[in-house]
Amino acid sequence: MSVALLGLGAIALLALIRGVRFRRGQDRSYLGLYRNTNLPAVYRHLPLVLPFGGGYLLAILVAAALERLVPPEEADPVLNLLLVTLIPLAGILMCVVAIVRMPYPPSWLTPRWLTDEDRSIGYERPKLGWADYGWLLIAAVGVLGGLVMLAYVGFVLISHRAW
Repeated sequence: MSVALLGLGAIALLALIRGVRFRRGQDRSYLGLYRNTNLPAVYRHLPLVLPFGGGYLLAILVAAALERLVPPEEADPVLNLLLVTLIPLAGILMCVVAIVRMPYPPSWLTPRWLTDEDRSIGYERPKLGWADYGWLLIAAVGVLGGLVMLAYVGFVLISHRAW
């Protein structure tokens, strides 16, 4: 396993742990980021999705490590194609959904302690700014790119009669 993958795994694990701690109210170091009205919503609400992003990145790294354990002569080309394309595609689509939902996160995504504290201090989420609309444009491009990738993978699988 390469040093880069181990480093990425450490970052993912740290994001997962810190995100879970924030959601539980044990680590409030992200409150300054969350309530900074000068930042775009995508940055402000990052602490809300940290555990999900970290967990997803760890899952990708585990899948990549498992794929490396299979000797090349025993590797299934269809499985390799699925691992190489569908996992990143799912990641792209997950990021797109996160960007689209970040300006106004659903109530289930915001921890109860944070909602109660926001209500008690009178904090209201600011309106969307130009940077937020820029991120939504990036999300739209990501959806189109993801659909193109999905169509390509489907075409390759059908042309190889993998079904």
